[in-house]
Amino acid sequence: MTNQKYIEEIRKVCIKANPEILELKFGCRIGNERKYRLEYVGFNNRQHCLALWKDGEQSLLFVDNVKQEEILGRPITLADVLLTIAFGKTVGFIRTDTGLIEIDQNPSELLSLWNLKENLENQSEETIEWLYKLTNKE
Repeated sequence: MTNQKYIEEIRKVCIKANPEILELKFGCRIGNERKYRLEYVGFNNRQHCLALWKDGEQSLLFVDNVKQEEILGRPITLADVLLTIAFGKTVGFIRTDTGLIEIDQNPSELLSLWNLKENLENQSEETIEWLYKLTNKE
């Protein structure tokens, strides 16, 4: 399986555990026919504002609406992966701002693999493959 396929499968499992990933919020990625990079910036009382990256340049794009099927969601973070792990059986806890998260896996291996400055797409192949195996257990 390719690295991109691993990422897609991990993303599906994370979205199942945390549907908030697909909410239309700042930083949420928006799909488009031309495959330009679009990210949601906000709403200005009349229109949605999107940041558009085309040919290395950034500009703002204002649209009346964003279709639900165009919403790709925000990048997957370590917090999303930890919430996904917590979706399973319990053997321990992680303290967060909102309380305790139960986990079925010792997070120390994940924390040693994860580059804390990056989201899922920018992790090493080793980390992505390890996460895929962890999150796609039946």
